[in-house]
Amino acid sequence: NTAYLEDGAIPNTGTGRFEGYAGMVIGADADLVLLGDAEITINWLTEDIDGTIDKVFGDDGSTVEDYTGSVTLSNGDFLGNQPNAFTFDYAGSLDGQGNEITLDGSGSGILKGTPIRGLLAASDGGETEIVNGVAQDFLMSIAAINLD
Repeated sequence: NTAYLEDGAIPNTGTGRFEGYAGMVIGADADLVLLGDAEITINWLTEDIDGTIDKVFGDDGSTVEDYTGSVTLSNGDFLGNQPNAFTFDYAGSLDGQGNEITLDGSGSGILKGTPIRGLLAASDGGETEIVNGVAQDFLMSIAAINLD
């Protein structure tokens, strides 16, 4: 990806709308796998990045069920030395399959393509989240395409 190398490749006005999917793996042995819809908005002028992950369902190895709740992406910010790279925070709660999951962490991502066609993002390594009151290993990945 060379978007950050080409003059004008990163817009400086308007917004970018991205839609895709988020996958979450919980537990050292991937005891629970979740998949949901991801919607992310980037304000190119202010460089704000916000989004939501919802319509989540989970597979605990024996059943697949819908989860209630959502995850919010916020405080997104571009990195000055690599303007197509960004950081974000996430927080939310998800309930399903007898699990109460509390999410609160941070991650990073990168815009892909020239012009920008999509983005890839992930939670920071070593994140843990609370599942039924117990800290569990956690990894989240997001892939989304640019709708604008």
